[in-house]
Amino acid sequence: IEFYQKGIILCAVFGIVGKNIDESKFRYALNLMNHRGKDNQTIIKTDFGMFGFNRLAIENIKINNQPFFKDNILVMFNGEIYNYKKLIKRYNLNCFTEVEVLFELWKKFGTCFVNELDGMFAIAIYDKKLYLFRDEFGKKPLFFTKNGVFASEIKAILPFINKELNFLAISEYLAYNSSIAPNTIYKGVYKLPAGCFYDSQIKRWFDFKREEKEISEDEAIKNIEDLLKKSVKKRLMGEVELGALLSGGVDSSLVCAIASNYQKLKTFTIGYDGYENYDERKYAKIVAKQIKSEHFEINYSKKDFFDSFDEVLYFMDEPISDSSFFPAYFLSKHIPLKVVLSGEGSDELFLGYRR
Repeated sequence: IEFYQKGIILCAVFGIVGKNIDESKFRYALNLMNHRGKDNQTIIKTDFGMFGFNRLAIENIKINNQPFFKDNILVMFNGEIYNYKKLIKRYNLNCFTEVEVLFELWKKFGTCFVNELDGMFAIAIYDKKLYLFRDEFGKKPLFFTKNGVFASEIKAILPFINKELNFLAISEYLAYNSSIAPNTIYKGVYKLPAGCFYDSQIKRWFDFKREEKEISEDEAIKNIEDLLKKSVKKRLMGEVELGALLSGGVDSSLVCAIASNYQKLKTFTIGYDGYENYDERKYAKIVAKQIKSEHFEINYSKKDFFDSFDEVLYFMDEPISDSSFFPAYFLSKHIPLKVVLSGEGSDELFLGYRR
């Protein structure tokens, strides 16, 4: 539901396992991802490598800086752990922040700690060797090489490799509109698949189970409504003002309507003058009036498209055949908030595409 990877709710993890690392080159690579979080940047050197973090502060704004290093174990992550306060109580942990909870659970459960988490995350842990984890849906990006370099974006890895095209990834792009994990467009650079972890090999920690159970239509509707309400509510946990993207369609309208029951919302819509068939501002305005949100409309023109073309490609990192990146990027630049909700992901859940 978060509008991730297109401008909002970010942070960047970056690390290199090894010795004699060029700090100026490391800092240059980390700064290539400073758009992901400008509230704090920290680099730490250890006897096993160098690690850096760009932070966009959402929760525990003053005390949650990373990387977290204790007992010769390093932990850092990009994302949100929605149940971290419940985990502190359940296991009587002497800590306050999300990253500390990850550290304590790692010591307690090892690689199985990830099964305790309710959230979206890309986690890096060094404990005698490097471990990388990605959430069930792959909402938070995580890329790596097999010689110990990892990052939230490919662009930070490129200064440390010889750039070479992966022709298998190109064929996947032509067939499916993007490369398929673990492949990327660059040979030797991998993206960790959703629900997997890496410890020198890619292993699956989560997979969806097929369940067949006969229930009535009324019961199905009630279950979906309850899940959707819980889903929206737990994403309102941050310490910063939260807004929402509103297209006027079913998905974003439902999310905004539910969120507005808990707090006053700012809602944002993008439109296209001269392209009425694709302009949803009139529908968004109806919903905004109904839920009493403070509503903002942004117009996206043909000139805006061409002016931002190269910049959008820079942030994509590899070819993705999804034209929505362009207006989404433009819209995010005009939102004065760190966090927004959206209806992203619902088409996948409810099989709303042609294939």
